[in-house]
Amino acid sequence: MTRWIGRYLMITGIIHALLTLLFFGCELEDIYNAGLWNSVSGHTERMAAFWFLFSGFLLVGLGVLADHVEKAHDALPGSLGYSLLLLAMLILLVLPLSGGWLLLPPAIAIIYRNAKRIRENAD
Repeated sequence: MTRWIGRYLMITGIIHALLTLLFFGCELEDIYNAGLWNSVSGHTERMAAFWFLFSGFLLVGLGVLADHVEKAHDALPGSLGYSLLLLAMLILLVLPLSGGWLLLPPAIAIIYRNAKRIRENAD
């Protein structure tokens, strides 16, 4: 089994975080200049910048964990695949022209691998 899901999620998260600088550079500067503490509340653009950056960091963390599991030759839980699939579907429902599509390959791969493993164990 090729080890790629964790790395894919890490790269996606890094790109997401870097895109924050491109799309929300001014807002990140505003957050910093406001002293960080409670600098986002009540500012819609700052909130968008924060959550855009934060979600990239979460993807990196999830990718590190997934890569660790893959490296140990363990199967990622099917629930992770279904969670990523649900997250992708929700993102695409409200933002069809977004990077939500990038969550589909790892979600489908995890679901497929688990179904295959269950079939193999049943034989």
